[in-house]
Amino acid sequence: MRRKDHEAAIEIGDRMKRRRFFTSLPGPFGARLLSLRWVLEAPDESLDAQSQLHRDDLLRRYPAYAELRRHARALHAQLAALPLVSEDKKVLREQSEGLAQLAAVSQRQEVILREMAVRREPAALVFPPAADHRRHPGNRSPRGTPC
Repeated sequence: MRRKDHEAAIEIGDRMKRRRFFTSLPGPFGARLLSLRWVLEAPDESLDAQSQLHRDDLLRRYPAYAELRRHARALHAQLAALPLVSEDKKVLREQSEGLAQLAAVSQRQEVILREMAVRREPAALVFPPAADHRRHPGNRSPRGTPC
């Protein structure tokens, strides 16, 4: 590179890879659906402040999705409390019923997500996260070595 601006070159390459990833997603709303799913369901620590505000706004405008989200998290917690493998018929029945309920809730969430994708809801491309080499200086290669 003429200007020796390796960080900018890495950032541009990262943006190109992200764009290629988003255009390769299947379906007419592939990137929008992934972005909405990520904003709505990602752990708080994985999102920046702007994305968390976006999540709060979406949950306020779609109360049915917010309720399904709470229900899905409660079902997930119940299932996590059960043993993964059990010989007890009662535990197996509880697992089966819990998984069936979780599948039904997930299908209803998917319907609402597709409604959001069709509407003019903003959907920031937050996943995969963009590489920020300025925030993580330890990720740089030593001076004089190829990246």
